[in-house]
Amino acid sequence: MKIEVCVNRIEDVIALQKFAVDRIELCVELGCGGLTPSTAMVERALEISAIPLHILVRPRSGHFVYSTEECQLMESDCLHFQRMGVAGLVVGALDTNRELPLAFLSRLRQQLPDLCLVFHRAFDEIAVPCSALDHLKNMGYDGVLTSGSSPRAVENISELAAWQSHTKGRPFILPGGGINPQNCLSFAAAGFEWIHLSAKQQVLPPFKSPFNSPHYGLDLSVLSEVMALVHAP
Repeated sequence: MKIEVCVNRIEDVIALQKFAVDRIELCVELGCGGLTPSTAMVERALEISAIPLHILVRPRSGHFVYSTEECQLMESDCLHFQRMGVAGLVVGALDTNRELPLAFLSRLRQQLPDLCLVFHRAFDEIAVPCSALDHLKNMGYDGVLTSGSSPRAVENISELAAWQSHTKGRPFILPGGGINPQNCLSFAAAGFEWIHLSAKQQVLPPFKSPFNSPHYGLDLSVLSEVMALVHAP
């Protein structure tokens, strides 16, 4: 089973180079689920990482129903990151009926023919998941990052397995959400090729702060445990 790790700091990209992880998802602001990183951050990550990089393209926090202007920004970011040479992009959007905005998503796929394109956890708010999977398959999306519409992926692993069977591997189902050393092997047993985790821990500022604003960094101890279990002989 392969492991994708989501990080929001260059320091974590550097730290991951010593681990045999299979892919990095790069973003900022993990505390709100992740936002688009800066061009400078992506450029630096590409310079230092031997591990393939997927870049999250999400213009703001909050819901996934985007205005025309926001969609244009996302499209511009995707095209720019493609020119920079990233391995893949992680995108997503919904309409007001909790369905896929097909015209926008299809246009993205057509303009990014050579990149791995993964639909992110906006999928967990989709009204009819199997229908959405069919649309993503027909448009040529490569993967779907999802917790099975549950707070933790392991709580709905049977639904995730059913979706994987439904798509026959394209798009692949990438389970994510609450994956840890206690449950990671459940996904291997269920036949998933990939798991996704952020392995985050609270890192307090180096001074007493009056603000309650946690920052997240990579918890290498948790990642080490997951990797030891997943790659055990």
